[in-house]
Amino acid sequence: MERRQFPRVIVHLPAVFRSASHTVDTYVCNISQHGLGLLGEMDLSPDELGIDVEIALTLPGQSEGVIFEGQLIWCARSSLGSGLGVRFHRLQRATRLALANFLIARCSGA
Repeated sequence: MERRQFPRVIVHLPAVFRSASHTVDTYVCNISQHGLGLLGEMDLSPDELGIDVEIALTLPGQSEGVIFEGQLIWCARSSLGSGLGVRFHRLQRATRLALANFLIARCSGA
């Protein structure tokens, strides 16, 4: 059984996934302090695991969009579409603060 260091918050947020070879409109389905999950129509293969990616989105309660930089750590396809996981790295201070504020608000029920 997998144990996560930080809890994930279930969301449905429109986002843009970018890599060196892809730019795709998608949805964030869960997010934590260290990563997020995406669902959508993305044509990625396991060969692309480890690539650097950017996810652009606007968190609820925030007026400006943020960009999360990370690494693709898993991808899967099903009849419902594609899913993938991103582990964050190199987050700017403002992005870390916006994410922390969002997660605190969601976890406290605000």
